Formats: sequence, structure tokens, C-alpha cells
Amino acid sequence: MGPLSYLAMELFYELNQPDPKLSIKINAQTPAAFKRLVAKCLRDGRTNMVIVNDELTLQAIQDRGIPAKDSYQYLLIGCYEPAIEGQEVGCNMCVKFNLAKAVELALCNGTDPLTGEKIGLETGECEDFPDFDTFYAAYEAQLAQQLQDVQEAVRGYERHWDRINPEPFLSATFPSCLAAGRDISQSGAAYNNTGSMGGGLANAADSLMAIKQLVYDEGRYTLSQLREILRSNFQGHEYDRLYMLRRVPKWGNNQPDVDALACRIAASYTSRVNGVPNGRGGRFNASMFTLDHCFSLGHHTGALPDGREAGHYIAKGIGAMTGQDRGGVTAQIQSVTKLDFRKIPNGSVLDIYLHPSAVDGEKGLDTLVQLIETYFRGGGYGIQFNILNAEELRQAQQHPEEYATLQVRVCGWNVYFVTLNEEQQNHFIETTMQAL
Repeated sequence: MGPLSYLAMELFYELNQPDPKLSIKINAQTPAAFKRLVAKCLRDGRTNMVIVNDELTLQAIQDRGIPAKDSYQYLLIGCYEPAIEGQEVGCNMCVKFNLAKAVELALCNGTDPLTGEKIGLETGECEDFPDFDTFYAAYEAQLAQQLQDVQEAVRGYERHWDRINPEPFLSATFPSCLAAGRDISQSGAAYNNTGSMGGGLANAADSLMAIKQLVYDEGRYTLSQLREILRSNFQGHEYDRLYMLRRVPKWGNNQPDVDALACRIAASYTSRVNGVPNGRGGRFNASMFTLDHCFSLGHHTGALPDGREAGHYIAKGIGAMTGQDRGGVTAQIQSVTKLDFRKIPNGSVLDIYLHPSAVDGEKGLDTLVQLIETYFRGGGYGIQFNILNAEELRQAQQHPEEYATLQVRVCGWNVYFVTLNEEQQNHFIETTMQAL
């Protein structure tokens, strides 16, 4: 690693601005001194960076059929999505998919409980599911149908891209477009793929775990009774909601049963995305994150068996739902690294929240470096940090003029905390309250 990399990081530290955002590749050859410089930036509030596992990224790119010589030219576009520089048009996040929505549809026989509209398959009424495996099959059927519908819609408009919005200037920067004499909207790039974002993994896994435990293992409710509790948005059922929140294992705590469900969901999703033809001569590629779509997707999702109320945001990234990572950061890493990130080639991210006291001083730098290395050794892909004090955030919310430069890592970018709306600010306060 040359001196320019160190100089860039040192200048990044001095500027202390939300922009530019950085993408840091870490591999076996990355010097310890550079890792500590990255950790120093993180510890001292310069969190507008994502750190990615370089070796795993290369493997995932090559697994989707891109030659090794091209794979080494990847960079991260958007927030976390690897693409081959000058050769690939990734069209990331054309699909924004809520993995938890299929739980609702399976419970309601394909009907959206918020709108009453039939948007899914008729997979059966509650009494038609004598065991959890039967219900899970209905969940998978709903998931598959929703993905097929959205993929067909994307293919439909991709076929008309060249008429709607041709890109001659951008196309001139692609050697393959020049060689073929075709615009990028006419599949002129060497690789013409479409990103498919899967969000709400924690909510889907936690909800299915709740159904398994509360309906089929404990017999606390029938499936019909559980559905009615959810339809009421827990009105008059606060005890039931708290039981679902606190007495059922949650993703992100290294709990074998719910972790196995999360991995099963992720495998179902990625197998129905990766390699599926798009409308531009390329393929769909799976990613797993939510960005700030965790709010909009949550607004269109009813109450769930994980104890989440209707309209509330869903989980951000691939980690635990807010407030549910009760086992701490190491347990969350142990859960998330059970996923096969080679099957998530369009990128993902684990959001880590830490209290400033956990990374104070020189030992704090060691802690940050060790967390990153542990995650990557386990096979993790991308990781990013917020190192915040909940009380400071409350003060910033009440006295914004005194905290004008306080940064938070929203998704793939940073902003000043005081510029967020109240819902987004409260999300950070709620999440940071859990940080150790």
C-alpha cells in the first residue's frame, strides 16, 4: 500500500466532513498501520466509510462468471455494490424487496392486511397449516411469486431504456460500448446486470421464529388468533406484543434456531435472484441491505409476529432489528457470518453501533481493528460503524444549534444528525441506547 493511501486517510481525518464518503478494501496484505488509521477515523467520528472484505468480494464477483482479470478492477458504486470499472452497468436497487412482507401474505392468504388488496398467491387459510413446515412453504411460495412479479416488471421497462433515456456521453466512457457501437441502454457494456435489494431479513426471521415457537411449539395461540392480534396492531394485546419481543429468540444473538431460519430465508431469496435473466442481456444479482428504505418499506408493512407494530421501520442492513441485539456485538457478528456472502454478490452491510467508551484510547483502536478482522475472518462482506452516545443525540435533538457538526452514518453515507427528520433521529437514539 503506497503513501498516497495514507495521505488520503490523513486528509480525510483532518477535513472531518460528511463528504466524500470512502470505500476501504481490506485484505491479507493490508498493513496494520493502515488499519489503525482507519480505526482512528472511526473512533473520532469520521464514520463516513464502509470497509469491505476484498478477498470475499473478488470470490463473489468471480462466482457470477466474471473472469479474474476483470474482477480485480471492481470498485464500489452507490453504497456497497461492487461493479467492474468501465465495463459493468449494474443498475443497482432496481428491485427493493421486503423479505418480511411474505410473512404477512402467508398469514392472510395473499391479501395485504394494510390495504385489503390481493397482491399475493392464495396459499391457504390459517387452518390449512398443520405444522410449521407447511406454513414456511407458504412463505416461500409468496416470496417466489413477489420476486417473479417484480422481476418481470423490471424486465419490461429495461427493454425500453434506449427509447426513454439513452446515455451517449456515459457510453463513450465504456470501451466495450465504443467497440460494439452501442449505447449502455442497448446493452453495450461488457456486463449488463440488475441489482436486487433484499431488506428486512431480521424481521422475516424473527417473525417466522415467533410463529414456530408460539403457534407450533408452545401452542400459545392458534395461527388464526395470532393473525387477529396482528390485524388489531396489538390493540389490547400489549402483553402479547412484549412476549413476542422478549421471549422469542431474535436474529443477531447467535441463537441457533432463528439463525438457521435467517440463513434459510437468505438462501431462498438469493437462489431466486442470482442468475435470473434481466431485460438487457444480463442477470439479476442479489444484495441485502435497506439503506433508508427501512422507513418507507416499514410504512407499508403491518404488524409482524416479531412484535413490531404496523408502519414502524424494518431492520436496517443485515443485522438485528433495532434493540434486539441483546447479546452484544460479538454475538451479532457470529450470527451474521453464518450467511453465505458469496451468494450476495451485489453487496450487503452490517451496521455496528458502539458507545464511545468502548473504543476509547489506543486500546479502543485495537478493539475496532479486531472487530473488523473478526468479521472478515468469519466470511463477512461489508461493515460500517456509528460510535455514538444516546444522551448526546437527545441533547442534539433538543438543542440542534449546539450540535450542528455531529455526524451519523445513515446508510452508505453520512449526514449531520440535526438535518434528519424526527423519525430518523429517534431511530438513531433507539439504536444507540442498545450500544455497549
